[in-house]
Amino acid sequence: MMEFKLNCKTCTCNVMLRPGTEDCISEPYSAVPLSDTSGLIEWVPNLVGLRVVITSIYKQTGIAMPARKYKEICCSRNDPLTKKREVFLMKLLPCHPPVLREWYLRQFSHPTSWYLARTSLVRTLSVMSIVGFMLGLGDRHGENILLDSTCGDIVHVDFNCLFNKELTSANSDSERSGLVLEEKIDKLFEIVKGLVTDNLLLNEKFDNAFDLGKSKNILPGERFDWPERVPFRLTHNLVNAMGPTGVEGLYRHSCEITTRVMRQQIDQLMSVVRPFCYDPLVSWNTDKNARDENAEMTNEKALEDIQNIESRLQGIVRTRNRAQSIPLSVEGQVRTLIAEATNIDNLCQMYIGWGPYL
Repeated sequence: MMEFKLNCKTCTCNVMLRPGTEDCISEPYSAVPLSDTSGLIEWVPNLVGLRVVITSIYKQTGIAMPARKYKEICCSRNDPLTKKREVFLMKLLPCHPPVLREWYLRQFSHPTSWYLARTSLVRTLSVMSIVGFMLGLGDRHGENILLDSTCGDIVHVDFNCLFNKELTSANSDSERSGLVLEEKIDKLFEIVKGLVTDNLLLNEKFDNAFDLGKSKNILPGERFDWPERVPFRLTHNLVNAMGPTGVEGLYRHSCEITTRVMRQQIDQLMSVVRPFCYDPLVSWNTDKNARDENAEMTNEKALEDIQNIESRLQGIVRTRNRAQSIPLSVEGQVRTLIAEATNIDNLCQMYIGWGPYL
């Protein structure tokens, strides 16, 4: 998910955004679909991939693992959990120590610039973790998360797996869905951006009262061929780069503020998401033969996914180890999500290309 530029023609966004608060979120970029199979994406300078940064440091220090080694030790999807955990803890993690903090120290050598960059990392990571979970954003591997080398921000790309969309080979047949989604969710992310940035700076308090939702409430990425087990990316490199407090302190606090703001504005956010159910240009089904592109009708799968989003906004969390919860408090939901994102049993079952060891 990406924080797009403020559209001055959108009255709602103008009301939500306040002067001087835009610096909490990383610089956005725009995507414009031109046809069914083409479009324009704004070029954003000074970005480098998370995987590129980490692996380059491994190579510089002489601890990079050869590609053939990954093939030898990686587990198959049907291997028992005990084997996956053993490989992850005994073979993968020891060869991939946390080094992301070293990049921040090298890139931002002055104490003040380093502190500001680390703060930007924590804030943008926390905001996108919660927003991505709420909206079902999956496929957050090391190439889809970038670092801004000028300020330390986290920048996300590739939103084709939004709203719990499957990741299959059929997705490559047409990029229209991803381009249309990136254009149409501009308003949604501007609303979230305005709400969150205001409250990250002002620390406003909100009261919340929600009813129990009725939904399967699947996790982002759970429909992939190799299902994802975590709500968002929070691997040991990211945690270590946050400093001595790790996920405690600013990261948890920012996650709670983001969750609280999204709950406060649940009606407004859902009013932006629900129209996707009726939009014939948005592909909810990867099976081309199962779609009727000439008919504007409600997609049952889309309705289910929208209900999942609403349930998450109400505080309902379902992990792979237990049934969905009752509506949790803001603090309870954030605590549960962080625990699931850093759980070894979840990480060791992730697809090796996702890079749970990075």
